[in-house]
Amino acid sequence: MKRIFLFVLLLSACSSGPDFRRPAAPSMKSWDSQGVVVGKRLQEQWWKLFSSPEIDGLVKSAMRGNQDLEAARQSVAQAAEEVRIAEAGEMPQVGIGAATGRQKYGVALFGPSNFAIPPFTYYEVGPFASWSPDLSGGLRRSIELRKAQQRYLAHQLDAAWVVLTGNVVMEAIGISFGKEERKIASSIVLSDLKALSLAEASYEEGASSRMEVLAASEDLEEDKKRIPQIMDSISSGSHSLSILLGKTPEEAPAVPDFSRISLPARIPAGLPSELVRMRPDILASEEDLHAASAAIGIADSRLYPSLTLTANLMQEALTPAGIFRSVASAWSLAAQIAAPVYDAGSIDAQRNQAKHAYLASLARYRQTILHAFGEVEDALSAVSRDEDQIRILSGRLSDAQERLGIEGARRDAGSEGEIGLEAARRRLLEARLALMDEERVRLQDTVRLFVALGGSPLEKMH
Repeated sequence: MKRIFLFVLLLSACSSGPDFRRPAAPSMKSWDSQGVVVGKRLQEQWWKLFSSPEIDGLVKSAMRGNQDLEAARQSVAQAAEEVRIAEAGEMPQVGIGAATGRQKYGVALFGPSNFAIPPFTYYEVGPFASWSPDLSGGLRRSIELRKAQQRYLAHQLDAAWVVLTGNVVMEAIGISFGKEERKIASSIVLSDLKALSLAEASYEEGASSRMEVLAASEDLEEDKKRIPQIMDSISSGSHSLSILLGKTPEEAPAVPDFSRISLPARIPAGLPSELVRMRPDILASEEDLHAASAAIGIADSRLYPSLTLTANLMQEALTPAGIFRSVASAWSLAAQIAAPVYDAGSIDAQRNQAKHAYLASLARYRQTILHAFGEVEDALSAVSRDEDQIRILSGRLSDAQERLGIEGARRDAGSEGEIGLEAARRRLLEARLALMDEERVRLQDTVRLFVALGGSPLEKMH
């Protein structure tokens, strides 16, 4: 009996199907950064690179309040309990039962003797146990699959967190830009009002035509339209940000001043080889592949015999008092083994199905990596273009400042009036707004790059 028990334990140490090995990632040694200064790999809590305590506070508020994030957390917790359930299947199951009933047997029970047993009441109580040794390793593969699914959901949680942090920072940048844009747009309207007043005065003096007055009036009306649009954008962004934080739209969160959001000097993009271990969607896809590999083992295990051991110890009596007498003891030990003989090809079909599912998951895994590489390259290209645009617009702002100085000097010298000076002041405001808008784009494209690089896992926040 001891040898049989050891043999069963030895068999149950085996696992069917292939052992999972992470596939090799596509070979790519460096990013095509196109002039962007690339530094080391992205640090944890990347949003702190913008040097804004307000943004840091918004992200932490989102971590506590976002309901999509909470739903994802609960899914991970649910998967952890499924692992526990699967692991419990490896252990013997022990219970205790009790029963009572009234029964009447027919005369056919004892064959031709025609002997009849009168109706009787019976009582039973006692423990029972059962164990199904994992001879084929299918249960271990099932546990392996559940653990892979749990890790998959954990990485999905991280992916949701990365997207959430990106959206929070993007909205905060957009709102802070909108508030600054509103100030400059209001200054442009004031400049338009002054220009219109000067044009009307010049027309009354006969120094300019009616067309100049109409042109100044049209500029004023066009620039007035900006402000309601800007206000709508700020309001919409504030509502979206509140919802991301798990608050009602009316609870508008505080955002930093646009001028206080800084850019990192170097883009911490790291190496392409590091991206495979950084992006949570890649890690989740890898765990999906791991689960598909374990499913092959589960399908393979159906080819082998299954063994079930049971034991019962009962006290049986016809009266409640008699159940405690020694003669009322009863017990049973049983072993049941079952093996497939003919299933019309069902098991082979299940094995092939699992293999095709694995190959499909492998293709998705590889595609996820390629998609991630593409996103990073696109984001790096966008940041590079933004820097080129900022250099151009900075030059235009310098030119506008110089022109304003020249117009001011000409006005002071008496060679020009206020109209030229006001036009130069308006061009300066427009140049400043255009540069600031491009700085917003540069900030938001940097956020997109950090998200594409994998962001910061949620677990690192705790």
